[in-house]
Amino acid sequence: MDQFAEVIIKIKEAVDLVDLIQEYIPLTRRGRTSVALCPFHAEKTPSFTVYPESGHYRCYGCGKAGDIFDFLLEKEGWSFREAAEILAEKLGISMDGVFARERDPGAKRLDVHGSLGKVRDWFGQVLASPAGQEVRDYLESRNLLVMAEEFGLGAHPKQPGALHKFAAKYGLPMQVLEQAGLLSRGGQREPFAGRAMFPIIDERG
Repeated sequence: MDQFAEVIIKIKEAVDLVDLIQEYIPLTRRGRTSVALCPFHAEKTPSFTVYPESGHYRCYGCGKAGDIFDFLLEKEGWSFREAAEILAEKLGISMDGVFARERDPGAKRLDVHGSLGKVRDWFGQVLASPAGQEVRDYLESRNLLVMAEEFGLGAHPKQPGALHKFAAKYGLPMQVLEQAGLLSRGGQREPFAGRAMFPIIDERG
């Protein structure tokens, strides 16, 4: 288990989900659970349910669900990192080295997330263009096209070398794209050409 996972587990174990949520809305005990009017959508009958034993909540009205971090991200608009650091500070848990390792101040930093974010946005543009028609048809056949914007879905152009040219044009580090599996053979091969692209975002963004 890495340091990040250990710290997140410590925070989850130290924070009482019921106490946290009651700082925002009143909860009513119902057996092993607690219920309330959902803080994320308007309703007249309580459908927001908190499960203390498993440390998660679910609204059976709007479908919102998650743990302490999901609640704070949704309610406060914080990033996962902000929520983790704020909770850790309150609990006296050290976050040193959890999100970033010390590096040589003179060393050039590879912007991994920024580079992949640009590629993701470009795939989205391709999906909306004539070049993405085939992928749009596929997503539509699976009833997924309506989710394209919400989940950042995209299309990798069929044209050979398209991604390599895009990366070169905007100065994106080829090694980052190769490590992500988007390029191979020194940038000469693009394994996902012509395919629908589904970006994956972890808890750290």
